[in-house]
Amino acid sequence: MTHTPRRAWFQIHLSTALALCFLAGGIVWLNCTARSEQRPPHRSISVAYTCYGWPFSIVEYRMDLRTRPGASSGSEAEIYFEPQRQPIQVTGLILDFALAASILLSVGYRLERRSRQQVTPPDLSVCSKS
Repeated sequence: MTHTPRRAWFQIHLSTALALCFLAGGIVWLNCTARSEQRPPHRSISVAYTCYGWPFSIVEYRMDLRTRPGASSGSEAEIYFEPQRQPIQVTGLILDFALAASILLSVGYRLERRSRQQVTPPDLSVCSKS
């Protein structure tokens, strides 16, 4: 009496694992890419931010840009200060992790469910000789 052993619940197909690896790489790439934004000036001071993290910011660098009084517009009119690193935003870190985990789990579940669908074997009795 032979029977096939039941597959473990945590075992996934190779195609699912490869797709999840590429998806995780894309999420890491999005989190490591810098996003820059500049807020409009207030009292001749404008603030430029460089943020890391997707979709929520985890690490921010702030740079104040001050305009010299009486200077013409252009690059010589602005004084750049050293970027100041803001504290790590734990809320953004937790939300980014939760979103990445939910994306990976839902895509993995759907791919694995599609891979495990039962395909009915072809009926070979029609081809057999009588």
